[in-house]
Amino acid sequence: MNEFSSMEIWVRVYNVPLGWMQQKMGERIGDRFGSTVAVDMRPGDGRWGEYLRIRAKLDISKRLRGHIFVGKREDGSSRACSVKYERLPNFCFWCGRYYWTSTWGIGSASCAKRGTLKKGGC
Repeated sequence: MNEFSSMEIWVRVYNVPLGWMQQKMGERIGDRFGSTVAVDMRPGDGRWGEYLRIRAKLDISKRLRGHIFVGKREDGSSRACSVKYERLPNFCFWCGRYYWTSTWGIGSASCAKRGTLKKGGC
């Protein structure tokens, strides 16, 4: 029996420096999520949008990222880029992991980490 342990999904990475909005950098960032499948480099003016769109193969046993650190700012601090997932299937808001259920919402309700988040996030 094959085990379902990964899935491909489109990821939007916001606040990427304009000079980094290119294929090679998209592949490097995508590999931080798992492995890069594709980088959406739209032709023409639309490719310099507000986010870099990457299709990545994610390990669904790991927590989803809300942001990713990419490079350094001029002052030496890390640059945090926010992350949004397109058409994301069911996932637990408490532990950040994907779950499958035939009844909507069961995964989050039964999560062992439910109610353990501290003020201000993880």
